[in-house]
Amino acid sequence: MWLKKIILEYNLIYMITSSQRAVLKLFGASKKLLIAGKLDSLYHLAFDNSLQANIITIVNNRKIITANKAACKLLGYSKKELISKSRSAIFNINDRSFRKMLKERSAEGHSAAWVRVLKKNGKSIICEITSATFKGENGIEKAITTIVDMSKSIDRQKKIDCSKDKIVAGNIVIAELKQRRMDVKRNKLISNYITLAKTTQRKIDTSKEKIVAENIVLAKSKQKSIDTKKEKVILRNITLAQAKSDARQAENKEWKKYIGKVSYDIMWDWNIITNEIYVGDSIEEVFGYKVLNNISTYAHFMRCLLPAERQAIERKINKSLASHDKNWNDSYNFRRYDGSVASTVSRASIVRDETGKAIRLIGAIQDVSRLKELEKNQQEQILIEQEQSEVFIQAARLSYDGIWDWNLLTGEFFLGDGFERLFGNTQNKNTGSRALNWGKYLHPDDQEAVEKGLKDAIASSASHWEETCRFIRADGSVARVFGRASIIRDRNGKACRMIGVIHDLSQQDELEEKLDRVIATNIQQFTEYKENFKLFFNSSSDVLYDVDLVANQIIISDAYEKEFGYKITSNMTPAKDWVSHIHPDDKEEVLQGYFRVLASASTEWKCNYRFFRADNSVADIAGSGIILRSVEGKAYRIIGSMQDISKQRVLEERLKNEIKLKENQIKEAMNEAKATERSDLGKELHDNVNQLLGASRLYLAMAKKGGVNSEMYLSRSSDYTQKAIDEIRKLSKGLTTDSIKDLGLCETIEKVCRDTMEINPVIISCALDNLIEDRVNGKFKLNVFRIVQEHLNNILKHAKARKTSIRLTQNKKAITLLIADDGIGFDTHKKQNGIGIINIKSRAAAYNGIAEFISQPGQGCKLSVKFPVINELLKMDLKTKVAV
Repeated sequence: MWLKKIILEYNLIYMITSSQRAVLKLFGASKKLLIAGKLDSLYHLAFDNSLQANIITIVNNRKIITANKAACKLLGYSKKELISKSRSAIFNINDRSFRKMLKERSAEGHSAAWVRVLKKNGKSIICEITSATFKGENGIEKAITTIVDMSKSIDRQKKIDCSKDKIVAGNIVIAELKQRRMDVKRNKLISNYITLAKTTQRKIDTSKEKIVAENIVLAKSKQKSIDTKKEKVILRNITLAQAKSDARQAENKEWKKYIGKVSYDIMWDWNIITNEIYVGDSIEEVFGYKVLNNISTYAHFMRCLLPAERQAIERKINKSLASHDKNWNDSYNFRRYDGSVASTVSRASIVRDETGKAIRLIGAIQDVSRLKELEKNQQEQILIEQEQSEVFIQAARLSYDGIWDWNLLTGEFFLGDGFERLFGNTQNKNTGSRALNWGKYLHPDDQEAVEKGLKDAIASSASHWEETCRFIRADGSVARVFGRASIIRDRNGKACRMIGVIHDLSQQDELEEKLDRVIATNIQQFTEYKENFKLFFNSSSDVLYDVDLVANQIIISDAYEKEFGYKITSNMTPAKDWVSHIHPDDKEEVLQGYFRVLASASTEWKCNYRFFRADNSVADIAGSGIILRSVEGKAYRIIGSMQDISKQRVLEERLKNEIKLKENQIKEAMNEAKATERSDLGKELHDNVNQLLGASRLYLAMAKKGGVNSEMYLSRSSDYTQKAIDEIRKLSKGLTTDSIKDLGLCETIEKVCRDTMEINPVIISCALDNLIEDRVNGKFKLNVFRIVQEHLNNILKHAKARKTSIRLTQNKKAITLLIADDGIGFDTHKKQNGIGIINIKSRAAAYNGIAEFISQPGQGCKLSVKFPVINELLKMDLKTKVAV
């Protein structure tokens, strides 16, 4: 149990801190453990059963050396298939975030990235991967990578966005409908007011026209004198005003150019009458567009909007211009010159003429893409911090070390449950002041030094703090501990937080002894594994080989010498030795295919060729191999087998001959059985029926002579004739199959048993499965009936049995006939001269059945006949020709 807890604890702490040294101190591992290279065996169980997908790769060659069950399930590979892959087979190694993660990760910390991961079925999914490096056996640098499938989260967010878009679209439609209703009501009201005003105005105009006509005549005369004086003044004022206007307009243009250049927002001035838009120079810096003379058009602006938003934005602009609004603002997506899309916010002031008509819009466009991205990153960072906090709390609960977190700004102090397990001191909610929860357990002689070391470290610019001291356990004993912490500082270098661990060094010796024992056990298991692998490698009947393409050597199994007769030393042979034994007619084709496969990206090689044995005989070989490749795709190793299929062909030919011989024996046995049956029938007719009829004829002849005894002779002749008729009836019952058709197989067997018990001192019990009648055909029923007849005759003639049982059963796979008796039995190992046993076996073989006799002298006999359910014995549908 202690080993499992240490493994689980290692897995959690390693994933959080990515620190090789912290892992080794957590285990209390000695340098012997690193030299032996057996660290993987300590956390293999927890690694393999982790809920998160994890793989371990070698950093230099990027080869996957192990993966847990969750990784196999996520990627769709078996563990064996995944180990044969490289990192590039499942990750998009050219992705920028993936390369950045590789640069940032180290033994002191982990690095994360979002990349596309390729599954076995070819489907790619977006995953978050977290990776960290560590030193493995012989100092080889390895990397552990955690893969988290983010596709479900992305799909969930898409669904949320889609539902929000639908709600917004629905609200827009509702708002437009309400606005239309309001506009209709307002237009009707305005129309009524206009009609009333026109009527009133006509009355006023009629009365005023008279007064105006009189005043016009008077005013014209006065105006002429006044106009003459004013014309001179106006001409002077117009000349002066024109000069001032030209100066102000020039100054205004210079001001707009200056603002357009220095502002990061894109300043613009839209002249609605001419449809020209003045655009500031910053549009090139922000969106990449170069505008000639800073003048663009409204149509050019609309083409930069996304098609999905274009109509809605144009409708909002027209609505604002048609209203009495003084301002317009909106947010939309704007396409940059390079095709990318920016999120923007626009604000503008609407300039109107005396009638209230909009003639000009002056405003600015601001690119807020970065702001939205920062807001999104901030939310993600908050979620990550919450998750990390939860992970830290869980790790603190599971860790055997006393993990602590001290917030120097608030004074809050978190102390993990491992402190209680190590020292037995109970904590209250794991929070409070440092002195109350941590300092009070220090040994009095060490308290002052530890306090001073902490203060000095906090006041300095150090990033770490370490101290060895003594702790007082709850039982009063003293433990020697090692404390270490990371100091987190703000931008000004002021310490704001300390996160650390307290490790009980007094358990170090005990852990080292346990680890030494584990190392010794693992070394022994590894040695046994190598021996077992060697036994497996050399015990195979096929020739197994392991080709080192770099060293050009072949490790080959002992079967090579047994099968082909060539001597090998320490299971090693050069590659040219194998090539020299290939048949000359096949050598060129084999080598071309071999090198063609090595040059390709294939991982499998198969080839059939002829191979010379040491005695110059030729063997037909079926060769196959698995090609191992580096990350770059270069083949460096082949593991495969050579199978001598010439022996298999000989065996197949021998099997065919044996099957033909068996079929001939069955035919001969069936013919012999038919002949024996005819012979027995002839004997019965000659020895029994013929004698009875002869005796009847004799008594009938004596009765014809007359006399006192003629009635007696006629009676006896009648008796003998009746006996002959009964014997013929018995023979006909044994030959006819009409009873099977009329009564069925089970009823016919039971009837034969009843008839047999009437004339023989034997008790026969039957247990027959009646459902068999619905499944099998008539020929098979007759075959089973003949087997029962044959064996009952054998029992009556030879067994001297008092009790016999017949059982017929069926299931989905087989139909079984069991006939057992308590007779004298026989030795099944001795050859039997009778044809009955051969006849029974041949009838069973006709339907692929197996007949087995189980018997010993004095212990009765048991016949078991098992028929597999095949189409030949099943009842067929005459219309569809399909077995029922």
